[in-house]
Amino acid sequence: MDMHENGAYHSERKALKQSNGLGDLDASGASHEELFEIERSVRNVQNCHDEEQLKLICVSLVRQNFHQSKLLSQAVGGSGN
Repeated sequence: MDMHENGAYHSERKALKQSNGLGDLDASGASHEELFEIERSVRNVQNCHDEEQLKLICVSLVRQNFHQSKLLSQAVGGSGN
């Protein structure tokens, strides 16, 4: 990683820490590339002014969260309820 990439990485980390407490995201083992991709996606949403597109994103996230919660609960031995 050159100095420019390193500076950009630290800038992205600072932005992640300031946004919704996700600064510990890389504690899960996320690579620098994955962190950049997450931040790129977040910025795309923040810059979107198309209400219908934002609704579609929200609907997808709600459904995804529900299914991931069920799977996680089942994986740790819960009933998934």
